[in-house]
Amino acid sequence: MRNICFYIALTFCFNSLAQDTLYFTNQVRLAVVLLEINPENVKYKRFDNKEGATYTVLKNELQLVKFKNGSKEVFNEALPVKTATAVSVDPTKKKEAEVKETGKDPEPFFEGDKADVLVFRSGKRTEAKVLIVNNTEVKYKLFSFQDGPTYHASKSELSSIQYGNGKTETFAEEIPGESKVVQNEGSKEKSDENLNESESKKDETPRKESPSITYPSPSLANETNASLYARGQRDAKRYYKGYGGAIGSGCAAFGCTPVLGLIPAVLISTAEPDRLNLDIPNSIYHGQPEYMRGYTETAYRMKKQRTWTGYGIGAGLFIALSLLAFLGS
Repeated sequence: MRNICFYIALTFCFNSLAQDTLYFTNQVRLAVVLLEINPENVKYKRFDNKEGATYTVLKNELQLVKFKNGSKEVFNEALPVKTATAVSVDPTKKKEAEVKETGKDPEPFFEGDKADVLVFRSGKRTEAKVLIVNNTEVKYKLFSFQDGPTYHASKSELSSIQYGNGKTETFAEEIPGESKVVQNEGSKEKSDENLNESESKKDETPRKESPSITYPSPSLANETNASLYARGQRDAKRYYKGYGGAIGSGCAAFGCTPVLGLIPAVLISTAEPDRLNLDIPNSIYHGQPEYMRGYTETAYRMKKQRTWTGYGIGAGLFIALSLLAFLGS
């Protein structure tokens, strides 16, 4: 009997870790929990929000679905291939085109229990569980906290992704403002004439040019443990919005008398804030131990203060209404 219970629990754990994967025709991959496959559509829940809403997508928007047991079902085998007009080729699009031409199974980016490693251009490395890779961004969860929030990272912030299955995807660095323009002889002569004309007009009417301002991008190079801790405190005061404890303790003190309201107030104030409700901003500082410690400790103190403030307001209203009722009688 003990062995049967063990195997049932083990099977449940593996099923909770595995997920299905939808491959859309617009080259987006999404980790999901499939619910229904109907003749016209597919219903699913997001793998990063299993208790959330149920989504419906038409089959003509999907290329295939890969199930958690490794099998797959193809909906659109032959997709129209667009004629390439750009000089450079996106590695993700190239990889998808190779899959369509060769008919090989797409790379299992969402499989395995090993961590994916996001390598940022700033030098930061984050162990994660990659959920979505599309043309502009990567959505992921922290590998050490897969029940936590979903984070977004622009592809311009990443240099590569080292997947847990041994594959590596590299992203080319985009240089802002750089573009290639091809001109023929006639258009080139016209542009030269326009340029000369604009220069002559510029000499006649001088104009004031605004100075260019360059904002430094955040970096961990000059950060210390003390500065990371202080930054976490500042961000907590700015982003933490947890008022549920204050409202709950205030309602308990007003509705159940201040004496009975002490019990929920004490329980709420002694419980640390739920990590899902911390509202931690997605930045390069997220995941740094000292930054997280400063943020969580400050959020905990703020929750205590708000809880007892709410209790005081509720108790004050209860006493004031009680006095009015007593004097009125």
